[in-house]
Amino acid sequence: MIQADDGPLAIASLPVAGLGDPRVRQHLLAWRDQWRATPRKADYAMQVLSAVLSWAVDRGTLAVNVLIGHKGLYASDRADQIWSDEEIARFVKAAPSPEVGYIVRLACLTGLRRGDLVRLEWDHVGDIAIVIEPNKSRRRRPGKAVTIPLLDETLELLAEIKAQQDSRGRPWSSARWRSRACRRPGPAPCCRRPEDGRGPSTAPSIR
Repeated sequence: MIQADDGPLAIASLPVAGLGDPRVRQHLLAWRDQWRATPRKADYAMQVLSAVLSWAVDRGTLAVNVLIGHKGLYASDRADQIWSDEEIARFVKAAPSPEVGYIVRLACLTGLRRGDLVRLEWDHVGDIAIVIEPNKSRRRRPGKAVTIPLLDETLELLAEIKAQQDSRGRPWSSARWRSRACRRPGPAPCCRRPEDGRGPSTAPSIR
């Protein structure tokens, strides 16, 4: 039985055979849309329902999952969240270690994702550019590298980083970076997320 606990629409009375009819999709979407004001909740309800339908397909109860390919309501758009020079300075000052400050500054200069920043090696850094195959591309299109021109500010930052490597002498994992970046004493120095460093990159990738 599937039923909405706190909404006017319920789908518990739908017959099992009806759940395999493509025409029921619009009714299931209407059931979801009663939580449109809380899109994450609405999307989670559909994820659970879709999982149930997929289970029924695997067991031979249904011929098709009518929710395959449906689009969620929730969308995160932080493209307008840009680090200012003042915010970067405040973050670096409040960072628990120099390395945390470095990675935010490097994000703003290169536009690399967090996962790519923490696995960035000196072998990726050339005389005039950083050349790296992003994690996202490695999974979807192996061999697709990006080339990021080295600005004077980037070269200066890389020189700082080289002069003060991680004292433990081992690479950072994405989880380790997140735990260190979020462990700030006192009030947050700004409202930005470390990932927002990708937005203001002044060195666009050449693909």
